[in-house]
Amino acid sequence: MAINLKKEVQQFGPYQLVIREKDGKVHVVVWKGSERLCHVESDDREQGVDEVLLQMGMRNLERARARGTVTPGADELRRAFELLWSELNDGQRAMLGALHRAPGRELGTLDLAAAAGYRGHGGVNIWLGFAGLMFGELVARADLQTDKKGQAVPTSWFCTWDTDRRTWTMRSDVAAGMAAAGCLT
Repeated sequence: MAINLKKEVQQFGPYQLVIREKDGKVHVVVWKGSERLCHVESDDREQGVDEVLLQMGMRNLERARARGTVTPGADELRRAFELLWSELNDGQRAMLGALHRAPGRELGTLDLAAAAGYRGHGGVNIWLGFAGLMFGELVARADLQTDKKGQAVPTSWFCTWDTDRRTWTMRSDVAAGMAAAGCLT
């Protein structure tokens, strides 16, 4: 399953992604029920979706900093997995499961793509990013990685990226939260 950039409305867990064109611009909006969480105006659909992911990551980071703690507690993480695991799509659960089972809880992007049945890295970044947004809305964390522009990277809710080795490593607290919530059975 991948984001269909031609489709106007798509569900991911409790969120709705809306992509519409108006007056020569693309508008990408993320809704949670009747609450608009993020709106981006862009020249291009893919660029708009990417920008929404970055803005939602920054929202998570700001909420975590306001809370005053860097990382969530074990009970918060267990509860987040109990509440949201069933909201993830098959590919998202497959990627997180593969990372959890991997030696050192570390995998390359193409290995994650293969685990989820995606053709390349695009599906990994988008869908792991949307999963990170869902979890970040429930439990914010201030230790998210940032990109070159200083924007929070939503995938880093679950794992850290090592550019030199081109690998994702699952955070130990995330792995413990998954196990405590029974996501691995």
